[in-house]
Amino acid sequence: MELGVSVSDLSFLDHVGNLPAAADPARGQDFKADLERALQGTEWEALVARPGFLRVADAVGGNSGFLARTCLRDPKLLPRIVSGPLDAGFAETLSTFRQRAQQADKLEELMSAARQAKAEAAVRVALADMAGLWPLETVTGNLTTFADTVLQEGLHWLLTKAHAKGDLLEESCATEKSGIVILAMGKYGSGELNYSSDIDFVFFYEPGELRIRENLDEATFMVRLTKDLVKLMQDRTADGYVFRTDLRLRPDPGATPIAVSLPAGIVLALGRRSKMPVIRVFCVSFIELFRSVPLITVLFMAVTMVPLFLPEAINPVKIVQAIIAVCIFSSAYMAETVRGGLQAIPK
Repeated sequence: MELGVSVSDLSFLDHVGNLPAAADPARGQDFKADLERALQGTEWEALVARPGFLRVADAVGGNSGFLARTCLRDPKLLPRIVSGPLDAGFAETLSTFRQRAQQADKLEELMSAARQAKAEAAVRVALADMAGLWPLETVTGNLTTFADTVLQEGLHWLLTKAHAKGDLLEESCATEKSGIVILAMGKYGSGELNYSSDIDFVFFYEPGELRIRENLDEATFMVRLTKDLVKLMQDRTADGYVFRTDLRLRPDPGATPIAVSLPAGIVLALGRRSKMPVIRVFCVSFIELFRSVPLITVLFMAVTMVPLFLPEAINPVKIVQAIIAVCIFSSAYMAETVRGGLQAIPK
């Protein structure tokens, strides 16, 4: 069972007594009137007239403009949610999105499915929060679970489409075997997303793990993959957006690629935690040295100073020297990111 999802058989209408009064009664009344008009002649018309539902509509419309707009965009959303249990309903929201993701033919269809699922998940979570049915850990945990689900399904969909296009030669597009690691950072990493949170993550990949078609650069493929994931999450459409996405927590965002290789950072992070003094001292010295100087200094040393100590017969290409310098510099920051993640794992 996923983080924060529990099971309850009670309809939400059995808990309306716990809802807060409308902070703006006029807006609550307007929302109820708009909803009643929109649902006239539908299967939900009788439910809308019930006192319990009117109490829900008053709390939603009178306390949250965002929730009111979300419910009016799809008038059947609120009655459908409150007529069933919120806990099991949240799990159903995730399941329905997975099914729609598998059926999507275009990225735009996947984006629409994700945004509609986000609207439903946001209303479910907000109602449970307003009525005091879920503790704070469950509220933030379910929002985090939703972000995980969209990213995982989105990555699987993108890999599947890359295979169908011929860019990816793998027979299996399972994310677990792709060599790709999406490391959640900040509130996302700690499972504490709230309604307005950005999601911060770093995209890593293991070079050579995926078989890419000939003449397609692996780094270019991974950068394109990352950009499509960001587009899935944060581009605003008629259905809204899922989560704003921030990649600025990756090591040295102004100088390094969006997708970076993982091995050097892992080796240095493990070496820093090693019980062998020689390895630990070397890794600590390497990390602290390159984290304590600006990138421009490392580039200057690599391009200008290093050639002075090389034999005259060796004349390295300057762009190669610069790439190596950036990789060395970035690996020091990457090592600290990996080490922080390892330390967060309970022993």
